[in-house]
Amino acid sequence: MVIMIIGEKSHFAVELFNNGQVLIWIGGIPVGTKEDSSDVGIILNQLERVSFSFNFQEANIALSNLSAETAWKLVFSDSSENGAYLLSFGDAFDDFILAYVSDGESIMFLWKLSESTVFEYEGYSSEIHNYVVASSNVRAVYEQLRCNCSDLSR
Repeated sequence: MVIMIIGEKSHFAVELFNNGQVLIWIGGIPVGTKEDSSDVGIILNQLERVSFSFNFQEANIALSNLSAETAWKLVFSDSSENGAYLLSFGDAFDDFILAYVSDGESIMFLWKLSESTVFEYEGYSSEIHNYVVASSNVRAVYEQLRCNCSDLSR
C-alpha cells in the first residue's frame, strides 16, 4: 500500500510504501523493486548529495545535449573517479547500476539493470536510461521527504 508519493512521477519522485518499500521514479520510469526494502535515511543521504553538489564541469557541453551512452562512458571511464558519480539507494536498488552527473543546475540520472538480477523486471529495458531534471526539483523532493519523514517518526 502506498503511503505517499513525493514529486512528480513523470519527472522525479520518491514513492513510499508500507513495510519500507521504496521506488524512485525518474522520467516516468520506476527504479528499484517493491520486493525488497530500503532505509529512507539512505535515500535522504543520497538525495542530499545529488541535490547540493555538482560533478560535471565540461565547458560548452550542456547536460541535455549529452547522450546516455556518452555520459555512461564519462562516468565509467578508466580515468574517472566513479565514486563521485555512483548512487546507492539501498537494498531495493541492488539490481540497478545508478549514477548521476550534475552541473549544479541540472542533474542527469543514468541507470540500467545489472546483468545479473535477484528479482524479475518483466518488460524492463536492459538499455542505459537517462533523464535530465532540474536540480531544484530534486531538492524539493529531498526537502519534502525530509520533513515528512520527521513527521512520521513522531
